[in-house]
Amino acid sequence: MSRSALTAALLALLLGGACERGERPDEGPPESIHDLRWKHRVQAAEAYLAPFKRELRAALEAGLAGGDPHEALQACRVRAPRIAADARHPGLSLGRSSHRLRNPANAPEPWLAELLDDLRQRPRQAHSRRLTDLPDGGVGYAEPIFMQPMCSICHGTQVEPRLLAAIREAYPGDAATGFEPGELRGVFWVRFSPEWVPPAQAP
Repeated sequence: MSRSALTAALLALLLGGACERGERPDEGPPESIHDLRWKHRVQAAEAYLAPFKRELRAALEAGLAGGDPHEALQACRVRAPRIAADARHPGLSLGRSSHRLRNPANAPEPWLAELLDDLRQRPRQAHSRRLTDLPDGGVGYAEPIFMQPMCSICHGTQVEPRLLAAIREAYPGDAATGFEPGELRGVFWVRFSPEWVPPAQAP
């Protein structure tokens, strides 16, 4: 495997979506988020997810610096969870998940599993972001991650045997292979507590 192909594969392995894209609405928010309260949460979710994604990419680049793929795998196993924890803010948490997991620590909560099911049924709607009211009075947000052709190296139907062995060693229960380009890979999510206050409204 060439160095460029290995880099792309490890990028997919660490981020589980860094080389994938989240669907964005074509024009304006969907009708379900016209309420100002939900609009604030959509704007905040996008703002907080942006640096989260950048930090994940930086972790992979650090892991690749030594040229050893096992260092990148270690970065994925150790640093990525810390980045997700550090990305939390008062009143909200965020992360990644999927209906077919690589890392079991990213398993979806019930509310997110429902949004994932909805996205799987209607993944390519123009307004594919999802918001839902939570039982505790909070709000959940999810945006889809779609499989891109380069991600097939690590998540596709024909993963190179040595790379697949490394994945299986790091994640024995891995279910995140066998994806086709364009298929729903997973989601980025944000969970707002009932006490969360938009920054502009904070005292």
